[in-house]
Amino acid sequence: MKIKLWLSLIALTAIGFAQTTEEQIATSYRIQAKPGKDAALKAALIAHGEKFHGGANSWRIAQVISGMQEGMFQINEGPNTFAGLEERGDLGPEHMAEYDQTITPLVESRTGSNYLRFRPEYSTGTIIPKNGMKVTLRIFYLKPGRLDHLMASMNLIKNTWENLGWNVALYTTVYSGEPRVIVARRFANGFKDFSLSASAKFTAAYNKMNGAGSYEKFQENIGDDVSKVDEEIIEIIASPIKK
Repeated sequence: MKIKLWLSLIALTAIGFAQTTEEQIATSYRIQAKPGKDAALKAALIAHGEKFHGGANSWRIAQVISGMQEGMFQINEGPNTFAGLEERGDLGPEHMAEYDQTITPLVESRTGSNYLRFRPEYSTGTIIPKNGMKVTLRIFYLKPGRLDHLMASMNLIKNTWENLGWNVALYTTVYSGEPRVIVARRFANGFKDFSLSASAKFTAAYNKMNGAGSYEKFQENIGDDVSKVDEEIIEIIASPIKK
């Protein structure tokens, strides 16, 4: 199964941690419930997160509502540092026993884990999404050696997000399969704030700020940097779980 991310990706948060802005690392994976076990798995995930996952190990749970992995649950933990992840270990035998007893029996399949680095310098929102938010994910799959070039384009686009009042969080993957840049736009009022006409407004705003025809040039640059783009929507169903 192809691993995507996101987050909410997306949905990546924590409260009560101390670290530099240069290293805000979250882990993320997705699981598919066995047939008829969606509600049970959702409840088990929330209960487990409340009991065992706080601080730098806080969980944020989302559900995928569009795309090839529709219906899967996304579990984000952190943000942390790599040093903190080393110290974390498996959170102890009680934690692992409960996970194996209450969650594993309800799971049909699981993706691999991803490490994601939150990039505040390219983001207009904080790392903490609110519960109930819908989040659109745009996942850019990088061509070899093109990360710096793509990030230069993202630096220009941030001003337009700010001008439109968009809440956007940007992440880059870290040694987690194909290199990706994930752009997560959050909607405070869910689909009430979602509109397909937003793309036209964005184009107009970008051209106004950067000059006529600049958005077309931006798209050409993106085409030089990425091999493909995936899009999906997730919904944050538990955030934050535990302070």
